[in-house]
Order: sequence, then structure tokens, then C-alpha cells
Amino acid sequence: MDPLSHYMFAWLIGRRLRLADGFLKSFLVLALLPDFDVASVIFGLQVARDFHGTVTHSIFIAFPLGILVSIILARVLRVGMLPALKYGVLAVAIHLLLDLFNLGIYLNKGQFLWPVYQNTLFLRSVLSIPFQLSLVIYLIIFLLMVVAALYFWKKKDPPWRVWFEAPSG
Repeated sequence: MDPLSHYMFAWLIGRRLRLADGFLKSFLVLALLPDFDVASVIFGLQVARDFHGTVTHSIFIAFPLGILVSIILARVLRVGMLPALKYGVLAVAIHLLLDLFNLGIYLNKGQFLWPVYQNTLFLRSVLSIPFQLSLVIYLIIFLLMVVAALYFWKKKDPPWRVWFEAPSG
């Protein structure tokens, strides 16, 4: 999935869970965590092209990494450690579950069980869904996230508010 869909989906869930600002910030960062290898492109490295969808998307690495980042964020954001861990694991799980809908156009990787199991686990591959149908599903998810962002922006509760306003209560 794309970063907008990951962020919006996590933001909607965090909003539904009524997470306080510190927990919500941590939740949103952790929902994007498995894609941090894509930042290598900014530095001219091709790590994302070669490894994205493998190491950082493996449950054997993503969850321990999420726990480590949750601990760090809990201290930085001064929030409770146990809830931060719980929400951190949930955020990483949400990312990996949403990635099941990936198309695998340029990356034929979806190796959520890497290194134990190296084949893709995208729903399109596992269920033998035609590419056109999986594209429609992907676009529907993306458009729903855009509509949700616009709806809450209009309601004066934009998805980025948590980063730019003083902490609530």
C-alpha cells in the first residue's frame, strides 16, 4: 500500500480507539515503520528496490523492531510503556495486513514470513485474483482513505492535526 493509505488507515483506527496525542503520534509512526527502508532512495541508495517487502515486512523483524521503536517513542513522548507497546504492535500489524492488498507491480515481494517462507503472500497471488480486480480493490482502498482525509479536514479535524497543535488535555 501507499504511505497515504497506511497513515490514514492507522489514523482512523487511532481516532476510533480515542488515543491521546502521544499514543496517536507513536501509533502513526509505527504504522509507517515497515516502509522506512524506502527512505534509502532519498540518499541515492537502492535498498528499497532490492529489499523492500522482505526484511522490514517480515513478522520476525517488523514486530521486534516495532517493539523497540515503541519503547523509544514511549520515553520520548512520555506515554505509558505497556499501552505504547500494545499500540505499537497493533500499528505494525495493521501495516502488514494492509499490505496484503498490494499489487506487487514493481516488487514481487510480500514476504511476511521471510526468511522462513520466501514466496509472496499478497492476496492477488495467493487467491489468484486477476490483476485488474486487484487494481480496483487497491484503488477503492486508496480513494476511501482520500475521502476520509477530506471529510475530516472539512470537519476541522484533519489527519495531520496531531503533529501541529499543542497536546490535548
